[in-house]
Amino acid sequence: MDIREEIEEWFPNIISNPFRIFKTELIDYNCLAHTLDLNYWIWTNEKWPTDIPKDLGVDSFRLLYRKYGYLEESDDSYEHGYNKVAIYTTHGYPSHVCKQSDDMWTSKLGNRFYTLEHKLDWLSGDSEYAYGDVALILRKKC
Repeated sequence: MDIREEIEEWFPNIISNPFRIFKTELIDYNCLAHTLDLNYWIWTNEKWPTDIPKDLGVDSFRLLYRKYGYLEESDDSYEHGYNKVAIYTTHGYPSHVCKQSDDMWTSKLGNRFYTLEHKLDWLSGDSEYAYGDVALILRKKC
């Protein structure tokens, strides 16, 4: 099975949509690092800032992004001069984050050598691998 077929299996909402896949050079970073332009794996591991609780709740992620200058936003549309990130949740806990790139969003796919360009709802849903629903949009000035 090639990566396109795997992605379509993981995210049924993406099927028949014009998503794009990009090969990356690094594997040792994840979606959270991708949104913060870091080159190492960060979730609630040893790289997580010590001044932010690691309870994996949305509030912990809100505080993390605030540390990087992001504030809550209700609109997911593209705004020139702003960086936006979206936090997906499953059962109330963050499951994935992605960042906006013009009118699309980009996601680093876990421990794979790929980033994915997509719309927010294409990764949503309740299939085994889908990321749940977008719970929070944040933005900061570029």
